[in-house]
This record gives sequence, C-alpha cells and structure tokens, in this order.
Amino acid sequence: MMMVLAPHASHAPAQAPRATVYTVLADAARTRSTRWLATEGAVTVAVVAGVLLLAPRWWPLAALLASVAAYAAWGLLDRAPAGHARAWRAVQRLLVVAATASVVAALAGTAVRLFWGDAPGPYGACYRDDGRAIPCRARDGLPPARGPVI
Repeated sequence: MMMVLAPHASHAPAQAPRATVYTVLADAARTRSTRWLATEGAVTVAVVAGVLLLAPRWWPLAALLASVAAYAAWGLLDRAPAGHARAWRAVQRLLVVAATASVVAALAGTAVRLFWGDAPGPYGACYRDDGRAIPCRARDGLPPARGPVI
C-alpha cells in the first residue's frame, strides 16, 4: 500500500494576490500626478454636465464619464495625509461603489438602446424632428419594404 502525503500549508509557495479591476485601477491612479487627476476629474465632470444638459438621451456616455470622474476623485483622496487617511476610506469606498454602479448603468443603458431603443433598422434610418430614428420609407409615406433588401 502506497501512502501519498499532501504538502503542509506552511510548505506551500506563497501566492501573490490576484489582480482585479479595482487593484489595477488603484495602481494606475497612484502612478498619476495630482495635477493629472485633478484635471481629469474637472474635465470629466464638465463634460458629464454638458452631456446631461445638452443631450440627455446620451446619458449612458455621461454615466461612463462619471465613473472616470470617480476614479480621479479616488486617486486624489488616496493621497490624503496620514492623519486624515482613515477618514477618507469610507468616501473612497462610496466612490468605488458609485463608479461600479455607473458603469453597470451605462452598459445596461447601451444594451437597451441597441436592442430595444430607436436604433436604425435594416431599411435605412431617417430622423424625425425630435431626433428619433424611423425607417426612411415611413417618412416618405411608403409601405414597409417586403422581401430581402439588397
């Protein structure tokens, strides 16, 4: 009878922690300068406000940009002085949750637009005055096309 011994836990090689999206982004934010993060945050907040005010139907883009602003804010808070670092950890966690939620919302909003929204159909797209896409044949008062479209 042959006996097989499993290695003891203390003899197992130490494994490095696995990289996640969050650790990769945190490392990237730590390599950026404070000036870069502040500029990135200010520009993205301005663009988000502009998109929401001027073209609210593009809110999925604004949601993605909001996650970039949260990334920049997280990077700035990570540089807090040692005495204040503990106080900002909860705010950083909230920023991570907000950024994750905005990315999920942007992906869901984009999927809804692509699959159920007013994207152009296979017969070409024309646009009404309110910006909604409609088949060009409907605009011209023609019946919908039948059969294969070449």
